Amino acid sequence: MQNPDLNKVTVFPQVVIYKNLLKDVDSILNVFKKSESGIDDEEFFADWLDWSPGKDTPGSIMTVPARNRSVTIYETDSDLIKEQKKAVSKIYDAFNTSLDDYFKDWANKGMWPDLISNWDTNDTKSWRNCEINVLTYSSLPNESSPHDPKSGKFNLPMNYHVDNMKANLDNPGDKLSVTVTMYLNDDYEGGEISFYDAVANKVYKYKPKPGDITVFPSFEPFYHGVLPMTGGPRYLVRSFLMYDYEGSEDWHKDMLTHSLDECQELYKKKRADAFARRDFMIRVLYNGDINDMPQVKSVLVEEEPILID
Repeated sequence: MQNPDLNKVTVFPQVVIYKNLLKDVDSILNVFKKSESGIDDEEFFADWLDWSPGKDTPGSIMTVPARNRSVTIYETDSDLIKEQKKAVSKIYDAFNTSLDDYFKDWANKGMWPDLISNWDTNDTKSWRNCEINVLTYSSLPNESSPHDPKSGKFNLPMNYHVDNMKANLDNPGDKLSVTVTMYLNDDYEGGEISFYDAVANKVYKYKPKPGDITVFPSFEPFYHGVLPMTGGPRYLVRSFLMYDYEGSEDWHKDMLTHSLDECQELYKKKRADAFARRDFMIRVLYNGDINDMPQVKSVLVEEEPILID
């Protein structure tokens, strides 16, 4: 049964925005900022590391060491750890709510790869969530890193991409299947999340507000990127729902003539080659734009991005 209390927008089939679903965002953001500042070594979170989503987009990443969609708070936990676990619990509540609703609409409907055969997301043998990542990024001043596609200069904070390219889908194991992103602030200019609709050949953009969540498949053709921004940092939480795949027919055929180690090396090279070719990326071009990476697949879109309110 659908949840009538959810304020959601379907951008196009299988791409959904849940507005203001994550509650108490200010306190959650403050918990992450406190951790980022490194005030206290005793904490539930992992260390913050350097991360760059784009060529000239500095950022940082922190991984929350929890993967079971819930967090247990113990009496022996310090006040700081309790505070951090409570923040993560609120994130998991929103994660579970959005996914439960999403799959009521889109389980086994639309464009999914054939590898998914079990659509019961409560079956933990087939479905599990990845770790939570907390991400920040900001932009360099426009004058030092211009985004000017008509001069062949692309500098998006994050290029249009999919989170799981085809070359990742042959070997057995967990496959990133659904991308869930939660937005924690909007005090920066630009930085809209943008989706490319390959069926209609249209581009959409949305400036997320604190508490908004986007949910969409991690596979092709659900390309998404981030439009030019100034200021920052831009804080978000990202996680994935993963599906445990038994492996493709090609994998099992190769296993008849190769050892496991040989197959793993064969498919590892296949994935590395695909990554080097940027098979996970596209260039979205408008009239007059010049592709600065001709080796990357490009799409020509007639209309400017459609704004989602």
